[in-house]
Amino acid sequence: MKEKNSREYLGIFHPQEISGLSDIQEINLLENKFNVNFHIISFYLAWNQESLTNFPEKLMEATYEKNAIPMITWEPWVSELQVDDTIPALKEKLGFEIYC
Repeated sequence: MKEKNSREYLGIFHPQEISGLSDIQEINLLENKFNVNFHIISFYLAWNQESLTNFPEKLMEATYEKNAIPMITWEPWVSELQVDDTIPALKEKLGFEIYC
């Protein structure tokens, strides 16, 4: 019988502030303290204009540098995004206009 390849991943969501961004330094301390290695580091980002222009690229790079996978949860805050309803074909397809 052929042995099944399986891999287990250990993940963490550990923000130190209400920003929803996990703190890599704190995660490193936890890994050392408990002798574990987190494979997935979770981040929460509001999907708004600010997250589109100020994406935490350095934090994602730091996650990759420690050989972990960043898992991003983006919650759309549609009320904060600019809506462009100037595409006639889109209006026709949707059957209504978008108002903010």
